[in-house]
Amino acid sequence: TPLTKEQEAQNKADVANSEEFKAQEAIKKSKWNTAMTNARTAFGKGEYDKSIEYYNEALSYYKTDKVYSGLFLVYGAQNNIDKARIAIDTAIKLNPTYTDYWKWKLSLLDEKTSVSFADLKRIYEEGLSKVDPQTKINLVTHFAGVTERNWQKAEAIALWEYAKQLYPQNNS
Repeated sequence: TPLTKEQEAQNKADVANSEEFKAQEAIKKSKWNTAMTNARTAFGKGEYDKSIEYYNEALSYYKTDKVYSGLFLVYGAQNNIDKARIAIDTAIKLNPTYTDYWKWKLSLLDEKTSVSFADLKRIYEEGLSKVDPQTKINLVTHFAGVTERNWQKAEAIALWEYAKQLYPQNNS
């Protein structure tokens, strides 16, 4: 059945709106990419405040784990532990399967705070239940090192044994 003039007009309007939305999204994505590039460049130059400004600009376009992980690195470089922790927690909330975020959080807490080993272990266990199974070995071996540095020898040995089970082709 042929379309009415109103239906044809609505279809044209829908197409125009869709094309406008796509154009706006492309601009937004381009601005986000530019802000991220600028943030990384400023960070590389040691211009931390400028880097934070660019990361915050990127957040105005898209709130992604990549932006928050960048903020984590900047705040860590500034030794702003509280803000670094908030940033990595947000990155984890947005992408809990990314193993490196859990490793970074464990390292931050172990090296820069007085968090107990029991708390570190709880964070590790939470991460272990969420990370990508293909990269789980990386979290296990990282936490084995944390465990060794915290003088938990028996637990460290158990973690290394578990790592061997996860990745038997690399027993060494």
